[in-house]
Amino acid sequence: MFLSQITLNYCSVHSCEAEIVTYQALLSNYRTAAFFMRGVSIASWYYVGSAGLVSSQGRDGVHDRYTYRLDEKLPHDLWVKLGGYENWLIAVGGEKRQCSTAEQCMQIVRSHWGTTADEVEVMRYEGDSVWAFTNAEQQCALFYCKDDECDKTSKNSKHGEESVGKVIFHASDGHEIEAEPDWIISKQAALGVIEKFVSTGDVGQMME
Repeated sequence: MFLSQITLNYCSVHSCEAEIVTYQALLSNYRTAAFFMRGVSIASWYYVGSAGLVSSQGRDGVHDRYTYRLDEKLPHDLWVKLGGYENWLIAVGGEKRQCSTAEQCMQIVRSHWGTTADEVEVMRYEGDSVWAFTNAEQQCALFYCKDDECDKTSKNSKHGEESVGKVIFHASDGHEIEAEPDWIISKQAALGVIEKFVSTGDVGQMME
């Protein structure tokens, strides 16, 4: 079977996730698979462990996309050698960009969030991320995700001072995200949470 593309998505505490694009719709028959990978710094095929199928979907009528999760997490050095991002990965709409410093990350977020796309996700190797939405009214809602669970949201401490109903945000994949009134914060406050996250790995008191 010819695999046209293998991309390392992210690592959680216990495992890493990889995405495969192939010309043949065969992988859906294999719920588990042995993974051999190579990268810029590893020229020969390297066994990285077994993995389980997480999801599959058609891509463009020719290619098919499969997501597998490795049973054991890759060490950070090996992750980078195989093509994983070293520090931060920012997804703006459907486009992913790497950044090495908090300043670089925030430049990407400020330049593209709300202009290029209303959705941005800031991810790191440690397995957590901040997923942020905005709209034309500069209303924002943030989600903190870790190990596939988004169990923290932005918190508006002034909720109740003005009447605000539920707000619908639009994700880049076409889905609608419904946010509760007390999740809605200003663009300035949202950028502050994101900057704290890329600077310290913490989201502070704005999310609970």
